Amino acid sequence: MKQLLTLTGLVLSLAACTDRISLETPPIPGNYPQILRLTAHPMIIHRGESAVLHWDARNTGKVTLEQALDPKADIRAEFESLGTFAASDSLEVRPLGSTTYIVSCGNEIIGCSSASVHIIVK
Repeated sequence: MKQLLTLTGLVLSLAACTDRISLETPPIPGNYPQILRLTAHPMIIHRGESAVLHWDARNTGKVTLEQALDPKADIRAEFESLGTFAASDSLEVRPLGSTTYIVSCGNEIIGCSSASVHIIVK
């Protein structure tokens, strides 16, 4: 579990945004883009099953969703874009192996927010 938390922290530090807002942080006053929630249901699946990602963001019209290309990679993990979606949306995914997903919004000028979730495939 400690390794998973470390990997998640490292993944967040490498994603496209330079400034991160923790999901435990209360909303920041103002019109800054924020990811308020990213969930996966279920978080543990068997090979061939699907999970649904759901996210909510505010002060942005769209978010970018990415997945780790190699979920076993260290801090040099690369990510693949799954596309741009509405600020509050959901997507069914069928990962072939345990995978980390990241949703982000904003840019370096107005600020950036991201969140990640890890789905375990048994």
